[in-house]
Amino acid sequence: MIVGIQRGSRIASRRQAGSLILTPSEDVPLGLYPGQFAVVGALAGISVPVEFRVLSDARGDLEVSIVDEFTYYAEGSPKVTNAVVRVKDALTGLVVAEANSGANGVASFAGLNEGFYDVDVTAEGHTAGSERLFLEPGVANTKDVFVT
Repeated sequence: MIVGIQRGSRIASRRQAGSLILTPSEDVPLGLYPGQFAVVGALAGISVPVEFRVLSDARGDLEVSIVDEFTYYAEGSPKVTNAVVRVKDALTGLVVAEANSGANGVASFAGLNEGFYDVDVTAEGHTAGSERLFLEPGVANTKDVFVT
């Protein structure tokens, strides 16, 4: 935010950080919304394009099972152990959680915010796998990710 201060016939300006907090109603879908932010002064005005992201503070849990061909065709249906599982925000691509699958081939994540995520899995001796999901709040969400 730039603030102009008039002093005599000179204008001094300085930069100052600011925040704008919006509180949408609960029925607004999660996601990005484009808009305009207008700044109007005595001598001039400007319209700045902005994007607002509607987020939720509701939380849920996620269990990711890592499966491969052996899960479906081998005796005992073994899952892939020690795979690296990254849960990334689907809009920003930022990793929000990471874990390795345990001896049961499952990686667990507790307390993730409601929203869309990309789940990326890498495992030694396998090609990477990826799935997109919507994490619902208040429930145990599950997802199988196939690696070959």
